[in-house]
Amino acid sequence: MKYTTWIWISYILGALLALICKWSIYCYEGKKLKKKISTCTMEWFFEKSASNSVSWATTIGIVWVGGYLYVERINYFIPTTIPVAIPIAFLLGSLMEVWTPNITKWIFSRMPFGHK
Repeated sequence: MKYTTWIWISYILGALLALICKWSIYCYEGKKLKKKISTCTMEWFFEKSASNSVSWATTIGIVWVGGYLYVERINYFIPTTIPVAIPIAFLLGSLMEVWTPNITKWIFSRMPFGHK
């Protein structure tokens, strides 16, 4: 298997583990309120707000593009000296998953059409 394949796998694993952790915390808080895990899951994925839908789509895109820029070493925007390595890819994947939804929702909430 090519080295870049392992980099992509570790990047995606980092993002997925961060996503699973966030979902688990949401379900844990829901259990305290006597909600079923299925109800919590549906609320989490399909919250009835425009910013949530945009956030999901944008997060997937930004995490994907971020991975591409890192793994494939496309340095058009910000030249970087960060080495392409499995642990760094894992960290970047998880950070992208943690930060991107919040940043996207924050930006969307400041747009004229972004209010609930």
